[in-house]
Amino acid sequence: MRLNSKKAAGMGFVIMMLLVVIGIFLYSPLHAATVRFIIGSGDTAACTISIIQGQGTAKCPVDEIKISKEKVEKNGNMLLKKGSRTEEEMAKEAMARLLTACLAKGGGLNSKAFERRDWFGSEVVCLECSHIIFEDKTGSVSGLNSYLINTKIPNSKDKFYINTLTKNNEHKDAYLKLGDSKNLILWPSENEISMDKATEYTIIFLGIKKSATGAFFTRLRELRFEAILMPSLFSREDTYYSYITKTNDIGKICEIKIN
Repeated sequence: MRLNSKKAAGMGFVIMMLLVVIGIFLYSPLHAATVRFIIGSGDTAACTISIIQGQGTAKCPVDEIKISKEKVEKNGNMLLKKGSRTEEEMAKEAMARLLTACLAKGGGLNSKAFERRDWFGSEVVCLECSHIIFEDKTGSVSGLNSYLINTKIPNSKDKFYINTLTKNNEHKDAYLKLGDSKNLILWPSENEISMDKATEYTIIFLGIKKSATGAFFTRLRELRFEAILMPSLFSREDTYYSYITKTNDIGKICEIKIN
């Protein structure tokens, strides 16, 4: 009987440890990356893990997007057909999809991407997601902001594209205001802009990394003792967005570019 009791106790301990390991897996900051590694492609897995691990460079290839009069291609493969829409509407849908995909690639609105390097000042860190060129170099695409704000995502219940790119109204306001800062072309922004078809654009995942000291005192204020005792290079006090900008302007926007 004593032997059986010891075996039962040992088995109980093993089960308890397994539950602890499972719990750590489920709530680990790397959980999302682990899941993507299991279910995603090799390139996507390497990209996501390298971003979340905070490596100096990300293993993230930049997609090449070409927009013609009848279709949108991604790396030479069909992404969208014009169908009964205008070329401009097709282009705007492609931009909305690519912005959403870029945000997801970086880890989403609550991402923990990028290494914290500055102890006293904030940094703007960027990941390039897509390069965009227009086959027809004449004219422009306008109404980009209105499309994001007023267009519902296909097969969703009353969810607009802007809802996937922002957490709430406060976050949305900050998102649009940043788009107008420094007179740079960032879409979306508070003021409507037009995309010149003769210009090459890039979609970026942008992180505003709070200083290490600022993040520390935020944790202290929130009484997050475990985060203070075991400080991480990553923090949810940081802010993340995805934008479209002129390729030549990336160096003016991003202090650090990791791919």
